[in-house]
Amino acid sequence: MLILVPIESTVSDPGKHLPPLLGPNTSHLPNLRINFRLGHYFNIKDWIREGTIDFGILLDNADLSSFEQYPIHQGSYRLFASTEVKDPASLPFLLDSEERIETNLLKASYQTRFGKELPILMEVSSWSVIAKLVKEGLGIGLCPDYIAHADRELTPVMEELNPMPYTLYALFEKNMSPTAHAQQFLNLFSRFPLQSFA
Repeated sequence: MLILVPIESTVSDPGKHLPPLLGPNTSHLPNLRINFRLGHYFNIKDWIREGTIDFGILLDNADLSSFEQYPIHQGSYRLFASTEVKDPASLPFLLDSEERIETNLLKASYQTRFGKELPILMEVSSWSVIAKLVKEGLGIGLCPDYIAHADRELTPVMEELNPMPYTLYALFEKNMSPTAHAQQFLNLFSRFPLQSFA
């Protein structure tokens, strides 16, 4: 049995990324049982420490040094706008929490480049909600590139604000190796990787 907490709830809409990953690809793992949980990074870290889950999947935008880390994907945080918007530069921004490193880096980069504060419409603690609001033309959204990759209604904008790299990690309790079932599940990521913008 494998108990798994995949990507934290602010990372993506799990319904979008799990079907192609799991679907028919788990038929060769007949004893695999997945207990899927969503939570923010602090929940996931606690669940790993408590032994409630075998491992979690998190971005490196928090301190992960107290865990064994196995990289499973690399990409960049990017700014996206709706393909329907004629002048994206006129839009305000849709961001995740100001507690996040990537949000603060964007604010600093914008201040340096334009000499003024970043115009923020709202902060939303869900990248999938940000992507949906961006599709409606409500603003420019900051999120990891794999969120928008498969969505052709979103396009990268304002490249001059420097894409910020990230690594997605599978996290295990310190000094613990992945179980055989956990390793089999992680191998699915290498066979069906998340996609990034070039």
